[in-house]
Amino acid sequence: MLCGIGIIIPGFSFSSLALLINVYNDLLLAINNFFKTPKKSLKILLPFFLGAITSSVLLFFPINLLLKNYPLVLLMFFSGLLIGGFSSLMKKIKKQDFLFVILGFIFFFLLSNLINVKTEQNLNSFSLSLIFIIFFASLLSAFAALAPSLSITFILMNFGLYTPLMNIVENVLKFNFSNVWQINIILNLLSLVIFFIAFVFIFAHFISKILQKEESKTISFFLGSAYATLINVYLNSLININPINKNLNLWYYYAISVVFLLLGLLIILLLTKRKT
Repeated sequence: MLCGIGIIIPGFSFSSLALLINVYNDLLLAINNFFKTPKKSLKILLPFFLGAITSSVLLFFPINLLLKNYPLVLLMFFSGLLIGGFSSLMKKIKKQDFLFVILGFIFFFLLSNLINVKTEQNLNSFSLSLIFIIFFASLLSAFAALAPSLSITFILMNFGLYTPLMNIVENVLKFNFSNVWQINIILNLLSLVIFFIAFVFIFAHFISKILQKEESKTISFFLGSAYATLINVYLNSLININPINKNLNLWYYYAISVVFLLLGLLIILLLTKRKT
């Protein structure tokens, strides 16, 4: 269920969360072997994705409420989870491959800063240019879903699709279907889903092959890129970290945020220790 939260919060990677709770390899193998052993793959994929979807639905409004009112507290908590999880994964990296952590960090830090945030797209329109945007957003989102590096939300934000999609989700959860049940919106959503699923299967095969040959180097590169995207959440102001309540004592606000950072760090270290 933890991975479902990575779908909602901008800058946090779905695949990074899967990696830190040690289910990443199982998911990648299940996706890669889906057409060979569909029943076996579904036994792994269904519980995971049902849990992710359930947590996304249940936590959608609470997380959005926290993001609007106390964003730094929430971000610091999940930063703690990621930092703690990534530190435990360092044990899987060979010393001679640590250079790939640095390379991954530099590569995705530069890539993230080269992508400029686009104007929000209107999904209630249908044009060739919008289809191209959806195509490339689906391609990069599929890669982000499987490679613990760029987050899906970060990709969608940079293509101007994050806010329109979150508005659609919010309308659906509020049973306000009149703003969603539009032919252009349906066609655009179908295009996004079809492209995304197709690219997921392509990238799953590609990444699993690399992991089989060079696991340590690949994980090193992913870890470096994940740290880069985590830093970019703050540097690129993907989320406004200032509280809405202007009367709130900022020192108290920052102190609580640090407490939640340490809480996230403690929780994930306890979880990973129990698994090992």
